[in-house]
Amino acid sequence: MKRRAEAAVKDKLKWSSFDRFPYSDSSLPLSDEVMPTHAFQQLVVLLAKLATAVKASISAQACVQVVSSVIEEIGMQMLDEEVFWSSSHGGGSVDDGFGEGGVQQFVLDVRFMLAACAGYVTERASEAFDSLVERALLQYCEETGQDFRTLLRDDKWFQEAIAIALKRMEPLVGRFGYFEAA
Repeated sequence: MKRRAEAAVKDKLKWSSFDRFPYSDSSLPLSDEVMPTHAFQQLVVLLAKLATAVKASISAQACVQVVSSVIEEIGMQMLDEEVFWSSSHGGGSVDDGFGEGGVQQFVLDVRFMLAACAGYVTERASEAFDSLVERALLQYCEETGQDFRTLLRDDKWFQEAIAIALKRMEPLVGRFGYFEAA
């Protein structure tokens, strides 16, 4: 399972090429039109396809176990220094630093993925993604001296942006995660 999750992150999503993540950009638009990055949207689509395939070929119960394991592994891989935080893969990395818009975008990406995958996110995965957000905020605040309590947009802004993104993603993911309960 670990190898499959790693392959999904590194090969299918090409997350080892960090130029797909504009997190070091300070000028990211923080308007009401902001969306999760393409990489996180792709991740949700791939997880939905995986869920559909497992349900069709094995069972709904196996689907929850498999998809939950993959989400958990993705979170653990992103916590790994060599996978997500270092620049050893070429291109940019989050070690290049976060811009203010970039850290907001990263938080939006993580919150979007967790919301879209509702019902499949284990406690361990949730803790891993919470640690990622905490690490990003601490890194940004250490670099800029900004107080983390005043850094992020309010929860309402994130909730509205996520709701818009989920609505736009619904045709691509079918009845997966968030949409299973809808």
